[in-house]
Amino acid sequence: MSLSELGNLGEFLASIGVLVSLVFVGFQMKQNAKATRASVRQSIFDSSLSWHNAQIDPKTLAVAQFKLDSDIEIDDFEAHQIDRLQQMNLRAFESRHYQYMHGLIDQETWARSTAIIWGTFNGPVPARNAIVRRVWNRTRRSMHRDFVAVVESLIRISPEEADQLWASPKPEE
Repeated sequence: MSLSELGNLGEFLASIGVLVSLVFVGFQMKQNAKATRASVRQSIFDSSLSWHNAQIDPKTLAVAQFKLDSDIEIDDFEAHQIDRLQQMNLRAFESRHYQYMHGLIDQETWARSTAIIWGTFNGPVPARNAIVRRVWNRTRRSMHRDFVAVVESLIRISPEEADQLWASPKPEE
């Protein structure tokens, strides 16, 4: 092989190296953009959470939770506290859904979340379920349509079907 041919081969290999490097840089930029969007989304969620949390009195909320669990009627302020808590829960689930859809949490974590969402709407305390449904009906219009579709489908499933939500998903092969 002549010196000229070696030079041409070297240039060709260098070009391939540059191309591979550019593909890698493009991939890294895409990953960075994804992480940046997730960070911004989390910041918005944290701000909303802080706003709702500032309106919750932990003692009143604890009393209201106890009353609901004991089938004791709650007053308007206690209902307001439960309402705020459920708004925070729904926003947290929406955030988790976003993270799942963007590959930031795994399938098993999301599967567990769907079971918890179902239980939030269909728990053993009818009065709490009614509050959750009222909050959902009022706030779902401000949530991402994909998350709304997931919740709407979860609300409709039977307890038997919900038991399957708790089953660990099969590992992908």
